[in-house]
Amino acid sequence: MIGEVLLESVYDTLRMLPVLVPVYILLEYLSHREVPGLVHRFRLGGPAGPLVGTLLGIIPQCSMSVLVTSLFASGRVSLGTVLATYLATSDEALPLMIAEGRHARVVVAFVALKVAIALAAGYLADLVLGRRYADLPPTGRVIHSHTEKASWAEIVRHGVRHSAVVAAWVFSATFLLGLILAWGTGRVSWLAGSPGWSVPRVAGVTLFGMIPNCAASVAITEAFLKAGLPFGTAVAGLSAGAGFGPIVLLREVRLRQALILLGWLAAIAMAAGLVIDAWYPFSIPVR
Repeated sequence: MIGEVLLESVYDTLRMLPVLVPVYILLEYLSHREVPGLVHRFRLGGPAGPLVGTLLGIIPQCSMSVLVTSLFASGRVSLGTVLATYLATSDEALPLMIAEGRHARVVVAFVALKVAIALAAGYLADLVLGRRYADLPPTGRVIHSHTEKASWAEIVRHGVRHSAVVAAWVFSATFLLGLILAWGTGRVSWLAGSPGWSVPRVAGVTLFGMIPNCAASVAITEAFLKAGLPFGTAVAGLSAGAGFGPIVLLREVRLRQALILLGWLAAIAMAAGLVIDAWYPFSIPVR
């Protein structure tokens, strides 16, 4: 049994690499060559902030949330812009869904929902709070984020290395899920769950998604693709995950404001997941 699961996990991981490598090279190019111009051209600190933050968050690079958080900590962007960026961020989920290659409609629905949730929350926060900016601690250090232009060799090297790291996490998650499913699908019934499990399931996945590590987004995505995790629950967990941005937030901004923002992030992600699961209870059948 273990040998079969191991071989299937290796196959699934290798099958994704031809897609993951060019995707991550493209993402490295965008983050190093295009993002600085985007930030300047569209004035991230102005009224268009939540829109630009959402577009940056959709780019599957955890550095986007760090960039926007750094700008927030230096008083350049509003709280609504940070919230929109966090909600749009999904780390490795989008490349993995694309690499799976069998669920194009799900990918489109996922991106559309993430954009809608992020835009609504970001602009509503700015409307209610009057585009509030960061409360810096008295001894806080203001960091100035920058995105350096890298050479093509560096872009390719970083893209390949990023692909290898993600592939390792995909293999680990796939192997673990494969063992659980081989042991008995009933043992993951809490994951796919009946409606009665929806609130604790969505809450648990939302909190798990907030772990600042790409392993969390990989695990949630793989659970959605292969273990029957409902679509809305996956959206909740992947909306709550904001890469390494929250680490910078907790370090550079007053703790109370940082915790309030993260609380809103969790509440909005969880609410969105519950609504989606109630409105469109979709899950991919367990293979």
